[in-house]
Amino acid sequence: MRRNDIGHHYSTLQVTLIQRMAAIILFHRKPQRPTHCPVIIKMSHQSPHREHSVPVQYPRCMDVPSLPVLMSKEPFMRKTLRKIKFQLLAWIASDTLEPEQLRQVPRKLRMTVLTVYFLLEQRAIELFEADAFLQVAHDVTYNTYDIRAVVYPETVSIHPFVLVFLFQKIYALVAKAVCLVSLEEANSFRNDPPFDGVLFHRLYDKWSKGQRILDDIKEWRIYDSLANDQ
Repeated sequence: MRRNDIGHHYSTLQVTLIQRMAAIILFHRKPQRPTHCPVIIKMSHQSPHREHSVPVQYPRCMDVPSLPVLMSKEPFMRKTLRKIKFQLLAWIASDTLEPEQLRQVPRKLRMTVLTVYFLLEQRAIELFEADAFLQVAHDVTYNTYDIRAVVYPETVSIHPFVLVFLFQKIYALVAKAVCLVSLEEANSFRNDPPFDGVLFHRLYDKWSKGQRILDDIKEWRIYDSLANDQ
């Protein structure tokens, strides 16, 4: 995906996630699994919302528990299913993401990491942009900066604004995926990401010039190898 195609292909990114989320919902549908599902979506910025038939992408080597089982509140069941829930969540976003890597990410940063992993693998963002989103999430989550000391940038380019829109929309879908597989944090997390727009634009200006300091987030950059494959 070319960088100037981000807005145009936003719908494609949505559909990529929806295809797999639908598979979890429809996996046990009788008498047979549907091959397509209806989705109401805008396929471009100019087009209206319309219903489209989207092919469902089922996992090939994974047995998906039924929704009632996934959503069970019984403590033993929740503990037993935790591994498969991480497998499903990782699979929704990528065929290359290791579930154990995702599990090791701190809970409060996990959805940000999953979102930027997906966007980076889909070539919708660059590595330094993924790092900037994670750094901002880290700083906001752990309150590592003085919000009053952040200086507004003198000029801001359009592209970072587009990135923020894209990131927030995909993050919202990732949040739905977490709810779908019913991980513990599904009852307590925010649907909006830990984010500070002014801080992001300041970081973007510096990091786009190669002035990155990754000490705070280096342990959670499970997506960095994707940049070598692009």
